[in-house]
Amino acid sequence: MVRTRFWLPLALVALSLASPPVHAAPEASEPAESSEAPALEEDEAARLDRAQRSFREGEEAYWLGEFDRAIERFEEAYRLSRLPGMLYNVGLAYKRRGEGSRSPADLQRARDVLSNYLDADAGLLVDPTHVRGLVAEIDASLGEIEGEEREAAATVAAVVEGPADEALSCPDPGPETAAPGGRRQRILGGALMAGGGVLLAGGAASVAAFAAKGREFEATQGRLLAESAAAGCPASTRLCEDLGRSLEITVANGYRANVLAGALGGSLIALGVGGLISGGILYGRASGAPQEGPRMRVAVTPTLGGAAIVGRF
Repeated sequence: MVRTRFWLPLALVALSLASPPVHAAPEASEPAESSEAPALEEDEAARLDRAQRSFREGEEAYWLGEFDRAIERFEEAYRLSRLPGMLYNVGLAYKRRGEGSRSPADLQRARDVLSNYLDADAGLLVDPTHVRGLVAEIDASLGEIEGEEREAAATVAAVVEGPADEALSCPDPGPETAAPGGRRQRILGGALMAGGGVLLAGGAASVAAFAAKGREFEATQGRLLAESAAAGCPASTRLCEDLGRSLEITVANGYRANVLAGALGGSLIALGVGGLISGGILYGRASGAPQEGPRMRVAVTPTLGGAAIVGRF
């Protein structure tokens, strides 16, 4: 399935050299400390200049959708400056990366860092109400992901252990030959297997087609991001606004392509597998072959790339 990167035009908090440093946020949730702590004798102006450069590098990476790099540079800017505004930027970058990858760990990290930003006692450059709204969005996303994981786990458990497993189990009929009417059953079994094969091929073709379409959307998104960077966005210009809207439309279209690939392709593949299994069972029973050993069992096992169908006949 094609993955698209999510991008929304939100303003970042710029680093101000005139702002005084604030106390570090609680250690459990603040950005990770670098192993190279600034030397005590380092000149204050030089240290803040390094923080300014780190912020600019992080800002550029953020608007290009390179959130790994943005997080790294924003955390470095916070480590050097201890300005709470940098916590906002770190949390925002984690949030964007977590939304794109559906990562609960990134979203929880974003929530912790933004909460630390709200707890800072000075230098809040972003309206706290807006930040609380971001935290609420993160909570909603975490709830959705948790619900999806519970539903997926229940589906797998039902297939492996529940009634569906019993429905796919064929008891040993013994050494007897097929009952009268076996020819009709063989024809029906063959038709089911043929139809299942067609549906399976159609599902695979649908997934491939939507995947190609998703790659087109991803290429368009990359081009628009490059144009945004070249135009100096996020400057408040008509061009930047148009590019932002185009990016939102492209991301939405890519998401729809992913959903259709999963829903349509997955449904056709599932129906095709069901037809092949049902037709094989019917054809085998009608052929009069002895059924020996344990009953047939089919299970679906989740994998990193999707799901694997495992069967024993």
